[in-house]
Amino acid sequence: MQFRPRLALSIALCATALSGFAASVVGTWHGRLDMSAMKLPPASTPQQKEMFQKFRTSMATTKFTFTFKADKSYVSTMAGGPVKKPINRTGTWTQSGNTVSTKGEKSTETMTLSADGKTLTAIPKRGNGLKVIFTRA
Repeated sequence: MQFRPRLALSIALCATALSGFAASVVGTWHGRLDMSAMKLPPASTPQQKEMFQKFRTSMATTKFTFTFKADKSYVSTMAGGPVKKPINRTGTWTQSGNTVSTKGEKSTETMTLSADGKTLTAIPKRGNGLKVIFTRA
């Protein structure tokens, strides 16, 4: 009878230990822009407001794809919207807990993996409230 409580305790300890590890991001992720937090300065002119609305409309159809490979390399693609020809980028990536860092030829980016491992969020450095939210393909 002592075997069952020990087995249950062992399983509980293993589950607790493993819950501290984040899911791997290896695989393909599809992204969409979240522009809900983007704001214009209060003193914006009507022309600036119109340009901002056109930007939001055109960017809403932009598609983003990130493929993280097990060898720690990645390929990203941005297409659609105002992008006439798809833009492909390559680089390397690292993961520490829920933080994913990418290093490309021209830029670095930090993304946050959700606790459940289902979404990956990138907040561009000069995005003014813009986010790109990725979900697993």
